Amino acid sequence: MSAPWFKHGLHRGGTHPLTKTHGGMIARCHTPSSASFKFYGGRGISVCTRWRESFAAFVEDMGPRPEGCTLDRIDNDGNYEPGNCRWATPKEQMATRRHAQGDQHGIAVLTEDSVYAMKRVMALGLFKQTEIARWWGVSTSTVSNISTKKVWRHVQ
Repeated sequence: MSAPWFKHGLHRGGTHPLTKTHGGMIARCHTPSSASFKFYGGRGISVCTRWRESFAAFVEDMGPRPEGCTLDRIDNDGNYEPGNCRWATPKEQMATRRHAQGDQHGIAVLTEDSVYAMKRVMALGLFKQTEIARWWGVSTSTVSNISTKKVWRHVQ
């Protein structure tokens, strides 16, 4: 029987495309020194034991990340666990954003969660700022200011 990481395309010394997603999810929820902890673990959101203890289990349950998608919790107050997570586009993620403590920008409300999701989409490097602005209902200057850390610096 081969080692479990080979089944999922994992190999010793290599980096799986979901490594950063998995590590970031755990850090946000279980590492109080993480800049995003207060928005996740600080709100009682956690990663299920199966995923926390096994990267291979996370990959098995979630499957490959479709292009242009990021990890999303269907119930934004729920945990990271099978049944509550999916790969979602920025538009789909906007439907589950939190509105508490948001800042008003024109007609759109940006929250820590939505800015965090926006930054993840920007990091993919697949979309123009005009597209991102349209998805979140904000101006391109707002997206640019977030990208250059002029605003929302505290959201990592």
